[in-house]
Amino acid sequence: MIEQLDLQVQDWIRESLADTDVVLQSPSDFSRTAQGDRPVVGLYLLDISRRPQPRSSRRSPLQLSVRYLATASGADPLDQHRLLGELCFAIVQNPQLDLQEEPPPWEFWLAMGVAPRPCLVIRALVRRELPEAAQPMVTQPIELRTAPMKALTGIVLGPSGVAMPDVRIELESLGISTRSDSNGRFRFATAPGGQAQETLKVQSKGRSITVQVDRSDGNEPATVRLPATEV
Repeated sequence: MIEQLDLQVQDWIRESLADTDVVLQSPSDFSRTAQGDRPVVGLYLLDISRRPQPRSSRRSPLQLSVRYLATASGADPLDQHRLLGELCFAIVQNPQLDLQEEPPPWEFWLAMGVAPRPCLVIRALVRRELPEAAQPMVTQPIELRTAPMKALTGIVLGPSGVAMPDVRIELESLGISTRSDSNGRFRFATAPGGQAQETLKVQSKGRSITVQVDRSDGNEPATVRLPATEV
């Protein structure tokens, strides 16, 4: 997979820069071997990293980000700069390649054993499609069940029976929340009906508790009592 990208990038540079050789070499090897007046572009694989998978209704492909260091050799520094300039413009016009703004740090050149030189950092993506997971066939008729929605009201009381205002109450089944009013009362306009209990997450003064409220009495307001540690 990566070796195919190597060949594709090499061929593309040869097509973009007429009469230019392209070699896969480290900067240190390139400095020793790229001699003479013929223009040469050296490519060096800097790194490979994983890229986030794109969102899709289908199974997303795996993606890798591959970065190359491109350096140039020619008859003189002006010729080298011309090659890099033409390559830079070609990359900008290629939607499959990206030109990175930050050059390698000086530690990189020190590790390569060569002096820093003009260069470009090219990024390309490699994708590998994943096979679609086999889905079992539906052999039974689809059955849809609906549940009635009813309002859920209640009051939040402290350990001494005092109404607690501005308490956050979350209805876990729907992921919605509200706050108690100045009288400690709260209301959810819609909540799943037809079930005996409902789970509420109650937050007050940085503490959180989970309570079960009884809904078997129909539309009777629920009472939430906070223990002393929550007040």
